[in-house]
Amino acid sequence: MKREPLLSPGRCRFYPGKKGYYLEGDYTFQSHGGGVHTIPAGFWFNGASIPALFWQLTFSPFDPDIMPHALAHDWAYSSHVVDRWTADETLWRGLRKDGYAIKAKVVGAAVKTAGSMFWDDDDIDVAYMYDLRLQISESDRSLAKYGL
Repeated sequence: MKREPLLSPGRCRFYPGKKGYYLEGDYTFQSHGGGVHTIPAGFWFNGASIPALFWQLTFSPFDPDIMPHALAHDWAYSSHVVDRWTADETLWRGLRKDGYAIKAKVVGAAVKTAGSMFWDDDDIDVAYMYDLRLQISESDRSLAKYGL
């Protein structure tokens, strides 16, 4: 049985105006190639960044069928625990495994085309990850558990 992440809606002070979710408990996923990664409770993400024009072909940003894959993909892009190719492959292969072969092709093509715009961290992303590391450390959790 597939374990779904426990999420709660919330806004992140680092990304004003964006809707998203906080992860309520640690969530572990396996990346393409076999690596096992744990996403820390408290991580905020904005679902699947799919433009509205493509929702009919794929998923809306908060569709439950893509959420676990979007969470893993956003964590990989935020933390860089894997390289970009592995992050994109993990998303694509996860959707295929769940039975969404055609939608996976569309999503896969989109992240391969536009993902480079989001892979490199800007100042806000750096500040957000610094704050998340601080939260983890202050809660007596080990940064190494999350690949940080």
